[in-house]
Amino acid sequence: MATSRDENVQLNHAAPAPHDAATTKRQRLPDAAASCRAISRVFDVETLLQGLLAMLDLPSLASLLEVLAVDDSWRGVLGHDHLWKEMLNTHFGGKLPPAERFSDNEELEEEDEQEGVVEGEIQDGEDGEEDEPEHIEILEVDVEMDDDVSLLGDVEEVEDEDDDSDVVLIPRPRAERSVNQGSTRPENAAESVAEARQAGAVAWFDGVPSKKVLDAACSDLKDFLRSAEQLVQFDARVQIIRGDIGEIQTVGVQRVDGLAFPTAAFLRNPHTGAASVIFHRAGQGLADYVPTLGIQLDVGDAIATPAFDAGVDKLIHCEENLNCVAMTSISTGNMGMRVDIAAWFALCAIQRYMRSTDWTATIAIVCFDADVYTAFTKSKTKLMAQFNADALRVIPPLQNRLVKGLAGDLTGSADVCKIVADFSKCLASEYLLPNETIAFSMVSVKEEFTFTNMALIVLEGENATTTRKFVERYDYKDSAIKHVKFESAGHVDRDCEIKFHIGGKSISIDIAKGEQTSAQGIYKVLELLSRAQVANERLWEISTLGMKHASEALYLTENSGQTLHKQSDEATAWLYEAYKRTHPHCYRDVIQTAFSDLRLVDKMAQ
Repeated sequence: MATSRDENVQLNHAAPAPHDAATTKRQRLPDAAASCRAISRVFDVETLLQGLLAMLDLPSLASLLEVLAVDDSWRGVLGHDHLWKEMLNTHFGGKLPPAERFSDNEELEEEDEQEGVVEGEIQDGEDGEEDEPEHIEILEVDVEMDDDVSLLGDVEEVEDEDDDSDVVLIPRPRAERSVNQGSTRPENAAESVAEARQAGAVAWFDGVPSKKVLDAACSDLKDFLRSAEQLVQFDARVQIIRGDIGEIQTVGVQRVDGLAFPTAAFLRNPHTGAASVIFHRAGQGLADYVPTLGIQLDVGDAIATPAFDAGVDKLIHCEENLNCVAMTSISTGNMGMRVDIAAWFALCAIQRYMRSTDWTATIAIVCFDADVYTAFTKSKTKLMAQFNADALRVIPPLQNRLVKGLAGDLTGSADVCKIVADFSKCLASEYLLPNETIAFSMVSVKEEFTFTNMALIVLEGENATTTRKFVERYDYKDSAIKHVKFESAGHVDRDCEIKFHIGGKSISIDIAKGEQTSAQGIYKVLELLSRAQVANERLWEISTLGMKHASEALYLTENSGQTLHKQSDEATAWLYEAYKRTHPHCYRDVIQTAFSDLRLVDKMAQ
């Protein structure tokens, strides 16, 4: 008989299986199916991990790396080259670019035949604890520092930058400071500055990456970490501020100790734009001081002056021993440069330079206008989203027509031509007519003047940065060259100038000072070409006048209609031949003869 206890057991437990029932087991999957499912699960985990790494911000991702490094089952992720190559593309738009070296050495610029450009990059000194010396020092980036302790713990050799640059040193009269005050350093200065650099490099998240992460990291992960370090540093060190360069005193908690701004060639107050604001801020002392320098700057030249009443230590256009520099937007005011273009190139230049050296200073780009502030903010966001992208370095600095154009528009050098030796590089070669050949050509960043055997072909752009060119042709047979003039270069000029009129239009060609001798030869050729045109015009006048007299004489003679018809045909044919002689399509012989005569004269003079 069943008891209540038995009933409770039956309610709480399932009935036992019959003894004769077969024990059921989970079926074993075939080996092929098991392998496919296992591989699928591995891919699912990898895809999930890749998605997680893509979503995390850099500090969170660095913390996750520490977790992965201490787990034996996950440490292999740190050595997954393909994964971290994808992460480089996801977070930085590409792999870590090779190290670049930038030099302001004038000899290198002449060797490359490039114009210098103010790229908005202000080199700053790293030692913020010591006082400034009485004179302005050119940094050497930094000859005392041979060891760069980076985020990855690698020890890299830092190449010294040549200091034979275009910087003009201007003593600053500050009697209250000792000459030796800036040169006092502790005996272990190199070690202390190196430690300061290391501290600045890893400030984005303390204590990471650890040695475990670095030991297990593949090369692409190390590049990822270095890119992260550089991106965070760029974001922290380059500040876009809405404000007035004439009033700014601090950037965050840092005191502004230098102001950088665009200047005219002779450094005088332009009474407009940011330079005018700086002159007003510095007071009459700067206006009185500048004329005493007696210099003219080319693009890329650097100079520093006392700040006078500006409330900062220096007014600069060069690399200086400063920790916080405020600068203005370059070329977006009176020069009319598009703000988005100027902002993008300025930030790219700063980013590239910061990555080439150990950077500890702060740059504040002070934007007075809302549209300038918006353009710089958008450009910075865009740059950080593709921090390693090739688009930021697709064209070498100072060797790109667009970058040179920005500098040329800023200083006027975009109009300075160089004489072309290889005519295949002339844009005008695409617009030549049949049997037309190039005799000589002069090309600048903005314009091209090509003289052929038949015409002058002019290609112009609205500014140096545009690739759209307006082509205009002046045929010699219809357009006379008149009033040819030549203006030689003076001691402080950067170019000589050829002026003339052709077809009623005034043409002015600025030619680089170094090619003045060749420019003088071109002036003589144009003068001889002009004289040939004048002589031909006189011959044509004589021919037409003679034909007029001949036609009048025909009326005085008695001739048959057949004779008059024959004489008319002969007169027309003669007049046409006279026109072809005096209005030739081709002036090749005139130009070649002129050049030959000039070469003969030069040879006799030697």
